[in-house]
Amino acid sequence: MTSVSVILVTYNSGEHLRKTLSSVLSQKGRDEFFSIELIVVDDCSTDNTREILQQNNITFLTTGHNSGGPNKGRNMALKAATGDYICFIDHDDEWE
Repeated sequence: MTSVSVILVTYNSGEHLRKTLSSVLSQKGRDEFFSIELIVVDDCSTDNTREILQQNNITFLTTGHNSGGPNKGRNMALKAATGDYICFIDHDDEWE
């Protein structure tokens, strides 16, 4: 089965995170035609982002200190990705 690594870097995204996660994990064809490897990297959020991830059983990496942008987190996730394809989603985006 084809696998897709989805990279999501978060920072204080609690307001939008549930919708973003739901849109990724509910893609039509998931587990039938392709699998999703969701790689989340938190850039040291100070809101409820980590709690939302934990409540949804989402394993995540952390940058260790706020890096000021998504690039450090994306690079961390790229190193961890194992999918046949890699795509990125911002923490306030939703996929149809």
